Amino acid sequence: ARYLRKFDAWNVKTVIRGLYSGASHEEVESDLIRAGEFDDRLISRLLDAGEIEEVVSVLSGTIFGDGLAAAYEEYEEVGVLVPLENAVDRAFYEQLLDDLVVGEEAKQYREFLEAEIACRNARNALRIARSGADLDPVDYFIEGGTLFRATELASLATSPDELVSKIRDSRYGDRLSAALSDLEAADSLIGFERALDAALLKDADTLGYVFPLSVTPIVSYILAKER
Repeated sequence: ARYLRKFDAWNVKTVIRGLYSGASHEEVESDLIRAGEFDDRLISRLLDAGEIEEVVSVLSGTIFGDGLAAAYEEYEEVGVLVPLENAVDRAFYEQLLDDLVVGEEAKQYREFLEAEIACRNARNALRIARSGADLDPVDYFIEGGTLFRATELASLATSPDELVSKIRDSRYGDRLSAALSDLEAADSLIGFERALDAALLKDADTLGYVFPLSVTPIVSYILAKER
């Protein structure tokens, strides 16, 4: 059930991006996915927010509150959304990794989360490299991933080929082989990120077939819904 909070994270980032870009209330609302733990009242308050600072205030007391409050000051300094979006992602993954039970199914689930966090770190590093902002990817490293060390991110962010090679040589390389070929063929950041999402979805699908009674089929459904 905690993985369903991914939709809460999605909705928070969607509202923030809408305010940042000047999108209309209707445009933002149409992109929301009402499947997390946020109730309709909270979502309505987020949609009614006129400024990003108000969104941060509305989320006080949720799992995203403290991180967003701390990140907002940095957002005001640099003018890009990376600090805010990273705070949302970090809060989401921290609550997922806390108190995972021990067992084979939980092990597979943890491995998937570790891969997803690693891909999230890679995505953040690439966005930072292309934003032109004076930000250090190491500061936005999310703990829990196993493919990259924080100190590797800065160099990998400037070389997607090295990034793909790193993933291909990892324990996830075999089951993500076809998707990684799509990553290598991507000619833009958007294309790269979409291929990365496809790789994660394929990984979740594979685990879902192997462990049909585990949480992984649900994870696969959520990822497909998000895409």
